[in-house]
Amino acid sequence: MAGKEKALGVIPSRLLRDATFICHNLVTAAAEAVNVEGPAEKTAKPRRWRADKGCVYENPQSACLWLDYRTPSGKRVRESSGVKVAPKKLREAIQKAKDILAQRFESIGLGVDSTIGKGLRYEDIRKDLLDRYETRGFRSLKHKLNKETGKKEPTVWGMIHLDKFFAAWKVSAITQAAIRAFVETRKKDGAEGATINRNIGLLQSMFRTARRSGKLQTIPEFPEQQKVNPPRQGYCTPEQFLLIRSHLPENLWPLLTLLYYTGVRIGEAKKIMWSYDGFPQVDLKKEQITLLGVLTKNGQPRVLPLTDELVDMLKKQSETDGPVFDSTNFRKEFAAAKAKAKCRHVLIHDFRRSAVSNLVNVGTSETDTMQISGHRSRTVFDRYNVRNTTRLHDAMSRVEKSHSLVTVRRPNARKSLKARSSVG
Repeated sequence: MAGKEKALGVIPSRLLRDATFICHNLVTAAAEAVNVEGPAEKTAKPRRWRADKGCVYENPQSACLWLDYRTPSGKRVRESSGVKVAPKKLREAIQKAKDILAQRFESIGLGVDSTIGKGLRYEDIRKDLLDRYETRGFRSLKHKLNKETGKKEPTVWGMIHLDKFFAAWKVSAITQAAIRAFVETRKKDGAEGATINRNIGLLQSMFRTARRSGKLQTIPEFPEQQKVNPPRQGYCTPEQFLLIRSHLPENLWPLLTLLYYTGVRIGEAKKIMWSYDGFPQVDLKKEQITLLGVLTKNGQPRVLPLTDELVDMLKKQSETDGPVFDSTNFRKEFAAAKAKAKCRHVLIHDFRRSAVSNLVNVGTSETDTMQISGHRSRTVFDRYNVRNTTRLHDAMSRVEKSHSLVTVRRPNARKSLKARSSVG
C-alpha cells in the first residue's frame, strides 16, 4: 500500500499531522520572539474627576480640561472648559473647570441652554446683522468691492477691524476678556476712544440680533466704554473762508461757498443734481435748492436758501445731467489751499459748525437753523453751535442790572462812635 501511495504521489496522513505540528511550533516560537520584551503596554485611560454634577476629564486630543454632564432633559453634553493645565498646577485647573461646570448648572437653573449657539461663529452673527441692516434699509450699510472675489459685499463702517480680529472665532469664545484684548489692539493701532466705542457697539449689535433671532440665549458682559475726547469745536471766520477760497481753483468755488453758508454735509452736496427723476432740485428764481429725503443722511427733505453770490455763480454754469457742484480733487485742493492761506487747523467739517454759529449769531431762530443744517437732535445741534455767546452776554447783563437796583445803607458814623464810647 505504501508503495502504491508513493507511486501515485499522495502524502500519507501521518506525515501531514507531523508537518502541521511543526508549523504550529514555528509560528508560536516566532510570536514569542517578537514579544520577547513583554506584552504591549495598554493605552492609559483619560483621568476623570467627579464634581457635584457631572465630572471633569482629560481629553487626549485637547490641551484643555473637558466637562461631562447631563442636562435636565437627560441629554449628555461634552464640551471644553477652556481651562489649560499649566505645569504643576493641575489642582488649580481642575478647580477652575469645576467652577465653570457649576456655572453651567446655574445657567440651566435660569432656563439657559448652553447647547444653543454652540457651533455659532463670528461670521454667522455678522451676516445676521448685515441682513437686518439690509431689511431695515439703514443708510450706514455700504457695499464695497472685495478685491479678492471681485464682487461688492455689504459692510458697515468699522466692521473691517472686527473682521480682522474675530475672523473664524467661535461665538462662545468671544468673552469679556477677548473683547478687552480687541480694545487693547485698537489702542495700539492709535484708534481714538470714540472710534473704539463704535467698534464695540457694532459687535454688541451682532450679539443682540443673534439673541433676538433665537440663535443665542446669553451675550457676554461688555467692558466699560472708553474715555472720549471732547467734541471738536473748530470754527472758520469769514476772513479765513475768503482767503482759503482765493487759493482754490474757480470751479470749486460754488461748492465751498455752499458748504460755508448753509452747513450742508459734503456728501449731500455732491449728490445735488439739476433735476432728480424729473424733479428740479435747483430753483435759481426762488434762490433755493431742495434736498430730497432719499439724498439726505437722516432721510428728511429740506430746503437750502442760497446767497446772491452763489446764485450768480450757478447762473454761469450750464445745466447738465451730472452733479451741480464740481468736486474734482476737492479734498486735495482744499488741503493745498488752506496750507497756502496758513489755516492748516481748518477742516472741511468746520464749515458746518461755522454755518450753524453764523446763522444763530445773526438772529436766526434755532428751529430754522436746524432745518437748514439738517440737525434732528438738539444735543448735536448745541455741540455745533460753538460761537453763539449772545445769550451768555445777555444773561450777565441781566445779573449786573439786577445788582445795580440794590442799594446799601451806610451806618451813621456819629451813632457808631457814641455806641463805642458807651461801651468803654
